[in-house]
Amino acid sequence: MAVGTIETSVLTDIANAIRFQAGVATLFTPGEMAAAVTALDGTNEGNYQAQIYMTLESGILSGHVFEDIADAIRGQNGSTDTYLPGEMAAAILALSWDVGLKPRAVLTSLGTLEFNYVDGRHCYSGGVPVDAWEVDPAGYSSASARPYDSVKLQVQKVVFHSSWRRWA
Repeated sequence: MAVGTIETSVLTDIANAIRFQAGVATLFTPGEMAAAVTALDGTNEGNYQAQIYMTLESGILSGHVFEDIADAIRGQNGSTDTYLPGEMAAAILALSWDVGLKPRAVLTSLGTLEFNYVDGRHCYSGGVPVDAWEVDPAGYSSASARPYDSVKLQVQKVVFHSSWRRWA
């Protein structure tokens, strides 16, 4: 399925957003952009170089290109939002990563609440991270005070990753 005429500025904005988040000067073809969004991990190489808008080149762009980019954005932010091509650059720029070695509770797409102590928002029990919260070492005054209490009805099982022992 073709998506019709897309301004080159939309593709350039998406590519520049990827370059900004990764801190690279890499040039991307439209077909490489989804993989580049998926590869973003919060580490910025510090070599960001925006590209200028190019003159319109002719060609037919498959709708799968934008579907794949939208899927990659959703994979990064855990959202179920739909994105129009013109909204994708802003969504990529809004991505943020929970990095650093911290005790976390991670809700996965399989309904697992995994507790781990690793660098970044990861899960090791299957599925992909949907949401994550830092766990307060001092504990909580009540069950409802835990930041992950609002998702308790979504939890199918609880898992403690082996890394938890390093912190607990």
